[in-house]
Amino acid sequence: MPNATTEVITEMIVKRPLLFCSLGKLIIMNDNYSIVIQWSQKDNCFVASLPEWNNQNTHGESYEQALDKAQQVLAYLIKSSLSQGKSLPKARTFQIKSVAQ
Repeated sequence: MPNATTEVITEMIVKRPLLFCSLGKLIIMNDNYSIVIQWSQKDNCFVASLPEWNNQNTHGESYEQALDKAQQVLAYLIKSSLSQGKSLPKARTFQIKSVAQ
């Protein structure tokens, strides 16, 4: 767990396929959405935000719990949007120079 002067900032890309049954159809989603996880000293927990989804967020006592909850929220947001006939936001990608030589 970080100390009072440490802030943990991590961005992960959700890459596992998500399966939904919407209006009698099986839909397979494989979009890569960002999850940003930061330690909140004010709240004394890890906060996970979903940038492509208007920074919807959740939290957890551990990094792993925050990530798990964020993935659950992401799945709910996708399922909810699809069931309402809304389009999904475009996934952002993290751009860095290649580290391969």
